[in-house]
Amino acid sequence: MARKPTGRPTGRPKKVIDWQKFEFGCQINATKEEICKWLNVSDETLEKYIKVQHGEGFLEVYKKLSVDGIISLRRMQFKKAQEGNVPMLIWIGKQDLGQSEKHELSGPAGGPINQEHTLNDRTFAHPYNTEH
Repeated sequence: MARKPTGRPTGRPKKVIDWQKFEFGCQINATKEEICKWLNVSDETLEKYIKVQHGEGFLEVYKKLSVDGIISLRRMQFKKAQEGNVPMLIWIGKQDLGQSEKHELSGPAGGPINQEHTLNDRTFAHPYNTEH
């Protein structure tokens, strides 16, 4: 037997996604889980609505939108470095220029360091030395 029309909609009400919040969440590199909690939707619902809105999945859209946040952060870091912020200069040098604080010791002509130890007038070469 068919249901009588009541004039009220059936089923759950459709979720409304605040796309500005979604885009901001991507820009600040929030996780998918954080974005879902913030928008009060499930992972599956968010994925479905993104495909409808953008024609692509979450990951593809997230990668595109998160670039704005990454560039903005880099711009702020670069500005701090230009202002003379020494820790930021060091950090950017390590991240972008491959600089490091390696402290390496070497023997003559860049070779290994010879280690010898004396005990009771006997000399022993370190087991890692290849010259003894």
